[in-house]
Amino acid sequence: MGRNLKVYILILCLMAFGFAYAQPPQRISYVDTEYILDQLPEFKAAQKEIDDAAEKWKNELKKRRADLEKMKQNYEAESVLLPEETRKKREEEISLKTKDVEAYKTEKFGPDGELFKKRQQLIKPIQDKVFKAIQDIALENAQDFIFDKSGAVTMLFSNPKYDRSDEVVEKLKLLAKQEEKEAKKKEMMSNMPANTNVRTPSATMPGGQPGAMPGGMPGGQPGGQPGSMPGGAQPGGMPGGQPGGQQQPPPPPPPNGQH
Repeated sequence: MGRNLKVYILILCLMAFGFAYAQPPQRISYVDTEYILDQLPEFKAAQKEIDDAAEKWKNELKKRRADLEKMKQNYEAESVLLPEETRKKREEEISLKTKDVEAYKTEKFGPDGELFKKRQQLIKPIQDKVFKAIQDIALENAQDFIFDKSGAVTMLFSNPKYDRSDEVVEKLKLLAKQEEKEAKKKEMMSNMPANTNVRTPSATMPGGQPGAMPGGMPGGQPGGQPGSMPGGAQPGGMPGGQPGGQQQPPPPPPPNGQH
């Protein structure tokens, strides 16, 4: 019985091993998004703009807090000598100033404050580009999983040959060049003058009316035939004569007595 059980367990182990071995190997890579973002000039520019805005707002908040503290100190030093009405007025001013400082802090650094919105406006589009490039790399290389080395996943060891970070950076640079080309093309198109209908000048002859046909003589009437002669003579005829013939002499007078 014991021997049969051992054989049965051995068969189960071999089946499990064979099933695991028959599965296709999973393709796994990783990237370092912090490294990728540090390679992008637009990310550095966006981060600098955010840092400058945050520094400006911090200095303003610090100044407002200093003004509030000075108001409190002056009130404490003078409150003993102040009348009741003046004390109440000064206390109200201090209360309003305190609310103003807190409102400014929330407006700039709160959960939905300007700093958060500025990060969303400037950083999120860049992050979206990075994630899109990572997805493209995964599809192009038939990867099953790509981990982020700089994320929450703890990687105790990582072989550099599975690091796709530089491939992502190169793809992002290529996309940036394509976007720059498209922007230049749009700028050139916008700077081109608008197409205007060009009117063909009428074939007006010197001294003639608009619409005279080419070949007309100066002073001719509109629509005259090409090559018309002055006085209405046809080509090859004599002035005032019949077209194309010689001028005929007048007939002789009839003889006397004949009618």
